[in-house]
Amino acid sequence: MDENRGKYMRLVRSGCKKMEKKEEGRKHKVPMLVGKEGNFEKIWVPIKVINHHRIVELLDKSQDEFGYHQGLLRIYCDIASFKNMLRSITNN
Repeated sequence: MDENRGKYMRLVRSGCKKMEKKEEGRKHKVPMLVGKEGNFEKIWVPIKVINHHRIVELLDKSQDEFGYHQGLLRIYCDIASFKNMLRSITNN
């Protein structure tokens, strides 16, 4: 009988370490599509700040603009302003 039967093995591919590092950097983060007027950028937001009142306000306002859909959360906000706000929230 095959001793490995019923066991799963992780397959290793070239470049896999780069992929693991990239995924590790996104751990505990949620992707959000941020922008307005057709200019959007995917920004990875730490889960710990999702309930921050400023993020919640933007999500509520964006719900009025975009509605609820499957897929990425969308934030109707200037990209640079959102990044600055996110930076100030995460530094506090």
